[in-house]
Amino acid sequence: MLSGDWKGFGKVGIDSFKQRLNSEIAYILIRADNPDLIDYVKAGESYQELTQLVKGYELRPAVQAIEEFAEMTDIRNAFQEEYGDGKEIMLIIGVRNGEMVKPPSIRHNVTDILIE
Repeated sequence: MLSGDWKGFGKVGIDSFKQRLNSEIAYILIRADNPDLIDYVKAGESYQELTQLVKGYELRPAVQAIEEFAEMTDIRNAFQEEYGDGKEIMLIIGVRNGEMVKPPSIRHNVTDILIE
């Protein structure tokens, strides 16, 4: 629901996120000691593997709490302190009842965007 009321848009986004949090029954945290870029790639690969192996549940990344925006610093630090157990949290995966639904890819086939 888009409108000219940007404050209302923000509230809709927050309400939608709260609704999502209430529907998730568990979270999986992928953490590591001093992860490097390869560790982050492996975390993403692990998520992809889990989505193929787990049946009867929907797994979705829920990384808003660890976003590296200045506005998220306090939330990120508090979450890290509470759940990091001395390791860096690289990925949060929300779990809820229901089968995985594969959304349409955001990637484009290169031939779709070439100009001849």
